[in-house]
Amino acid sequence: MRGVIGMALEDAFEPWPTVEVLKIAESATGLARPDYFDWVKKAKELSRKYQPDVVVCNLGPNDGQSLREGKDWHYWGTDSWRELYLERVAQVIETFPDAHFIWLGPPAMLKENTSMRQALLSLFIRSVVRSYPNATFVDLFAMTSDSRGNYVNTITTPSGKKVKARSGDGIHFKFPAARAFARRVLAEAIPAMGLDLP
Repeated sequence: MRGVIGMALEDAFEPWPTVEVLKIAESATGLARPDYFDWVKKAKELSRKYQPDVVVCNLGPNDGQSLREGKDWHYWGTDSWRELYLERVAQVIETFPDAHFIWLGPPAMLKENTSMRQALLSLFIRSVVRSYPNATFVDLFAMTSDSRGNYVNTITTPSGKKVKARSGDGIHFKFPAARAFARRVLAEAIPAMGLDLP
């Protein structure tokens, strides 16, 4: 959120001066390694401190790995991994019961093996998000892949123009893509906050 997605969200909410956008981020983290950075614990701290109306969450892209739980490991692809990961996703959402929760799913990525894991993570996260009436899943994998699920490096703007969406590493986004994601967030957030379109 400190990168282009966070900046795009700040720009997107500029027409509403009463809206405060708070960006919270920790590089190279997710739900897999609470021993390194515990997002469930952090979410509880943020909920108590700010009581937000809308939460936009971008966790997942770093979670295609085994999960740490205390001194135990749950290896990627096992049933115990899936059960624990779904539990952690649910814990984050349930921390904000009074907010409209918008989860940006993991995107497609250039490396095929990594992208396959992103696709699975996207399915897992969406399955949890859909069970909460106050939560919405924004499918970034679909927005960043073709009809066969293959990574694409462009995104179509509202004017119909195709622009480069990703940096050379095939992971991080350029600002035009982040703006497209921000528009999807606005479509969910503005009605949830009871705001009028400018």
